[in-house]
Amino acid sequence: MQLVGQIKNLEIIEKWDKIPNFIIIQGDANTGKTYMTKYICAKFKMTYVYVDNSINSVRCLISNMSEGANVLYHFKDFDKASVQAKNALLKITEETPKGNTIVITGGSQLATLESRAKKIIMNPYTKEDMIIYMSKYFKENKVLDYYKAGFNTPSKVLKYKDFENIDNLLDYAYNIFEHLSVLNIDTVIYLTHRFENNYADIDPTLIFLNMLINIINYKSKYELQYRYSFQNVLDNLIECKNKLIKNNNLNRKMLLYRTFYNIMLLKGDL
Repeated sequence: MQLVGQIKNLEIIEKWDKIPNFIIIQGDANTGKTYMTKYICAKFKMTYVYVDNSINSVRCLISNMSEGANVLYHFKDFDKASVQAKNALLKITEETPKGNTIVITGGSQLATLESRAKKIIMNPYTKEDMIIYMSKYFKENKVLDYYKAGFNTPSKVLKYKDFENIDNLLDYAYNIFEHLSVLNIDTVIYLTHRFENNYADIDPTLIFLNMLINIINYKSKYELQYRYSFQNVLDNLIECKNKLIKNNNLNRKMLLYRTFYNIMLLKGDL
């Protein structure tokens, strides 16, 4: 299990003589809070149990928790839990039975909960962190391109790194950005559907659209020569992506055709 960019946090955990009974791990989305929870669990040789945030689950935990169980209970995104669930958990954190650890992850928690916990603040992934991490999985000359295309967390890298034709989707997303006037719908359909046929659990059209959206965003934000008006193109792409997410039965070819045809009409903005 790899924890990217968390050297200081790992040094803190290394100094623990024993695992605390109650831990809060905070950080922005996609900064590895769950990875950190499982790392702590494995380090102290405990059994990992995920618990949902409902009041019934908290009450059930309180009723069934026993001393010496050697279990780590993880409440994910607990900042979104109900007030009743938070108050119920507050009671068990007063005297957590020995041999049990409760970890809650997410954003800011109740002040009373935070005052009782060992607190870890996750460091956001830096560009440098991710470039080093990605170099283990992608060709050196493509690492930066993948980063610009939105592969900016370890979970995204691990999800897609072994998929056939991912390089083709990346290259074509850059090709469309750089050469909108030579857009070929048939090639888009061929690449995305070929990819999809091999990996039924992945939607290559959404990966492709996400790549293109991220490339446009990155280049307009960080690369001086691309600081123009991209808003119309972005709105069109995002609308297309949202339609695909909401309704998988849409005619994909026609939706892509309309989307990229509209982009070609707008290419003057680029």
